[in-house]
Amino acid sequence: GGMKWLAVYVVAGGDIEDNTDIPFRFTACDVAGNTPLARTHLELEPIRYQAPLVINNLAMVSNNVKAANLAKNGDVIEVTFNTTHPVSLSEVKTAGMEADFRSDDGMNWTALYTVVDDQTADNEFVSLAFTASDCAGNAPVTADESMVVTDKVKYFAPITVSGMNIFSSNVNDHSRYAKDGDRITISFSTNHDVVLSGVRVAKTNGSLAVGWTMIHTVKNGDLPDLAWIEFEFDMEDEAGNTLRTESKKTAGLNVIRYFAPIEAVTAISSNGP
Repeated sequence: GGMKWLAVYVVAGGDIEDNTDIPFRFTACDVAGNTPLARTHLELEPIRYQAPLVINNLAMVSNNVKAANLAKNGDVIEVTFNTTHPVSLSEVKTAGMEADFRSDDGMNWTALYTVVDDQTADNEFVSLAFTASDCAGNAPVTADESMVVTDKVKYFAPITVSGMNIFSSNVNDHSRYAKDGDRITISFSTNHDVVLSGVRVAKTNGSLAVGWTMIHTVKNGDLPDLAWIEFEFDMEDEAGNTLRTESKKTAGLNVIRYFAPIEAVTAISSNGP
């Protein structure tokens, strides 16, 4: 006895600062009065303490010109986070695709993701997923976009228009003809919310009703007799996608022709004396 010693210490949370060596110190003395011998952890291969894993400051930020929480095709989303000791990552995905996180110290991580079509559903949040593990065997931590300290990033696909329709209130044929006083109605749908500008129907400013329905009342002088009634407008969404729509470039759209009021030119002549 007295020659082989064993000390046991159970690590408790908060006792030791994360990512530091576990310190110890002892001094051995004998009954003969030899010079005491002191030893510390600095003289041995260190044992590094790693606290339970925590993901800190997880952020997703887009370089979109409108807002950092919006993204369209071509925008770059930067994902960052940090930990208090080195970790390794697995099962890393952004928008459902494998992502490349990089770190110089294993604690400060960054990934860049360039937004492309068909990887995130239109008008949905860009997804994120990864699992962090450490060398000490702490329980791995899985993170996703719901854990970001910033706003989640919403994806806006390119604007698409569907169900484009034009018709008039003409009693003879609402899909082909219009006369003075007839109302021209143009309706359509978009894949997500947009803002319209530059609305023109029959070369005049058009009015806009709820549900993307444009209504224009034909007036004499708006168009030459027998002219086609055309329309155009611009669209932009929150993320900065734009689309210009013109009736003459819309495939499969019926055309309506304007008939001005009938005018007769009469003349009478005589060859008598």
